[in-house]
Amino acid sequence: MSQALFHSLRLETPERFERYRAGIQSLLACYQPVLLDDFSLPSKEANPESATDLSGWLTENTRSCLPWVWVLHDTGQNLYALAALSQVIPGRHAYLHGVSHPEWPTPQDSPRQRQAVLTRFAQTVLKDAFHTGGFQKIKAEFEADNQGARGFCLRMGFSREACFKQDNRIRGQWRDVAVYSLFRKGFMEQL
Repeated sequence: MSQALFHSLRLETPERFERYRAGIQSLLACYQPVLLDDFSLPSKEANPESATDLSGWLTENTRSCLPWVWVLHDTGQNLYALAALSQVIPGRHAYLHGVSHPEWPTPQDSPRQRQAVLTRFAQTVLKDAFHTGGFQKIKAEFEADNQGARGFCLRMGFSREACFKQDNRIRGQWRDVAVYSLFRKGFMEQL
């Protein structure tokens, strides 16, 4: 599929978010086995027991990041990727979170085409975040052995800042977490 058929959109208002709620839930559902451990909280209210409850809770949690949520969709409004900033401290920093379809909805696209579309989407998100939010830096955290996330961060110009040992529980096992950061000045200079 041509990159021209993809559109990125920032969901700045609840009304915009609602239109994409089902698509966001389906994207998050792909990652529920991982997110279930990540979002296990002592509170019964914040610890949904069923996949449906978890999907709804994660969607509402994503919505709470407004206006810092972006979606990548095609002309038919099918969602391909989601990006969100959280723990936003105006003028300082934010955490970048994102998911994309594990199985690209358009099978004829090569991995290279898919990567090009996601890279363009990420550049749009980062540029918009730095320009609009005035952040000093944007951080990304992921399991240290996640080569896909590491490759993405390096392509975007992030640099490794830290590695926290046994910092995250995934599928019942404690995993090391890498922290990469992208600084405003360096990102703006590479545009």
